[in-house]
Amino acid sequence: MRRRIRSAACAARSAAQPRGSSRHRPSKPAAFPPSRLIRRPIRQQMTLLRYFETDDGSLPEIEISFTAPEAIVSALRILFQLGARDVTSSGSRLWLRADDKEVPVTGPNDALLVANGKADSYHFVVDSINKQGAAIPALGVFVDPDALVLDYRMGPEWGASQIEALLSLLKDFKDLGGSVNVLRWWGESGQIELESELSVA
Repeated sequence: MRRRIRSAACAARSAAQPRGSSRHRPSKPAAFPPSRLIRRPIRQQMTLLRYFETDDGSLPEIEISFTAPEAIVSALRILFQLGARDVTSSGSRLWLRADDKEVPVTGPNDALLVANGKADSYHFVVDSINKQGAAIPALGVFVDPDALVLDYRMGPEWGASQIEALLSLLKDFKDLGGSVNVLRWWGESGQIELESELSVA
């Protein structure tokens, strides 16, 4: 059921999202360790480029699972601290089960309502996330009870610098205890390649 809801949300996002827009995330850089600012040679990023460069109409997903709901809230806060803007068409909303009604998303703490079963999972779109001097193209964010699922549109806006910035963001999520999974979309070899990149200090 959750996958069906996500697919519908992603389809709506695909229709509404302008081509070439930066991926969505509100905020300004947080105080991360200096190691986050160290750039690796661009050549290393080319191993992942094939998962981003050609738009085939799909919206690949990157799932980050967490063991604690508070970590999901922290991960969402990181996005907005990095400059992310919610650009969801008509604004992002979630469904409150007890009240049987839809309400606007008010911020990262709404993830706790999902984790506690008080609200359904919800999806929104962000752009303007800046990491390591690069703007990450627009990202869809699906908030599940125990995970964040990022979806992205492939295309020429993804280059080595943008992929490196995304990897740095995923490392921040790993520092919160997150486990990153791309098996469904990238396959086993892609999962191994991603884990190799994320293991680099």
